[in-house]
Amino acid sequence: MRRKYQASQTPVEVRAFAVRVLLELEKVGVHRDLVLNAMRVAGYAPSERTVRRHKERIRSGEEVLASNKASGRPPSLDEAEREVCAGFVLAQNVARREVHLADYVRFVSEHFGVELSSSTATRYLEQTGFRSRIVKSKASGFMLDAAAECKLMLHWVIMHRELLTTPRAKLASLDFTYTGHRTEHRVSFGALGTAQPKSKSSVCRFTNCIITVVWADGKNRTPPVLFTLNQLFRFDRPSTRKREQDVERLENLLAKYRIERSRVIYVGKPKGEKAVYVPESADLIRRFWRLYKIPKDAVIFSDEGISCFPAGESVLEELGFSTHESYPPAVHQYLSPNDNCLHGTAKQRWRHSGVDFHDDVEASLQLLNYLDCDIDALGKHWWNRNLLKLTTTSVEQLIAGTARRRAELNKKRLHNYHAFMKEESAGRSADESSGLDDAFDQMVWE
Repeated sequence: MRRKYQASQTPVEVRAFAVRVLLELEKVGVHRDLVLNAMRVAGYAPSERTVRRHKERIRSGEEVLASNKASGRPPSLDEAEREVCAGFVLAQNVARREVHLADYVRFVSEHFGVELSSSTATRYLEQTGFRSRIVKSKASGFMLDAAAECKLMLHWVIMHRELLTTPRAKLASLDFTYTGHRTEHRVSFGALGTAQPKSKSSVCRFTNCIITVVWADGKNRTPPVLFTLNQLFRFDRPSTRKREQDVERLENLLAKYRIERSRVIYVGKPKGEKAVYVPESADLIRRFWRLYKIPKDAVIFSDEGISCFPAGESVLEELGFSTHESYPPAVHQYLSPNDNCLHGTAKQRWRHSGVDFHDDVEASLQLLNYLDCDIDALGKHWWNRNLLKLTTTSVEQLIAGTARRRAELNKKRLHNYHAFMKEESAGRSADESSGLDDAFDQMVWE
């Protein structure tokens, strides 16, 4: 089978534009790794080798890639016909009718006189953005759509506007994240009908907890701290030759990733510790702030979890913050600079780094290093985007930007389908068309 490269699924114009943006950002001192990571988050995942090749072509005045194929068998359906077929599938979705591969093949045969194989029909569906999905019956219940989330976010920011005018150096956001190596899923090919494939590689048993704090001015004044039950992170065990080697390796890795020794805290028993998972707790927050000085009159935000509000009282105000406010649970994942996007960007780089995730010590320290780098580079930007400079326009882009653009494309496809089917000429009114758009919007946001 022919190999599919992820970058090859991106339009040529997008690839050329992305590389030109990379070149311009490098001129003003933005590190290439940050730009490539942003591209991957946005859905374009080029390799270093691909980017270098594209850059050389652009510098020499050549096209990044040829726009047209020089050879190959003509497609069974042209682009316009495939868009009409996409509109057919969407129309069935709006009408709450199931769409099967046979329905797609039948529609093509009846209206374009082309007999598609199942594999070709599947490929055309995938190219126009469709996947086979489990059908579910619509149940009653509460659902918060994108418009309601936008309204809730804006209302919360407006209600906390006075707090958000606190000097940036005294404005912070706190959250927990985890290393989670033991939940990593490994895959291997095996023959059908035989036992599940096995591996000689041992799986790391530990899940470590990390506290992150992002300050609104972008300064990493309270670097993330790792809490662990892994004895290999300890410095205080009775000395043996093996333990001395473990400590030496730990010291070398701390130096390699520029991590202070105090930022790795063993929280288990001195002897006989059997637990492997470190849960978030108010005690971890207290231990975190023993390492750092809390600025006078500082304001901090967090989720509403019991770790931050044990017995209903703020542990952060107990420690010295003048004010501690929580994000609304329904939109916490959008407002928090930690969740959106520190933990995401750092972990994405981490997973693609090639580090051995069975080596808990190095993998965890590398994640701390990535968190440090992203706080320094993007912490201020996330505060501006998520909270301080949130507007009616930007909140829609933050929550529903991708879904809304997809909705506009699909509305166009529906229009083309109905025009093709001559439904408008049969007396279909503008009001009916508008109702169809509203129904489709509802499906998108659900």
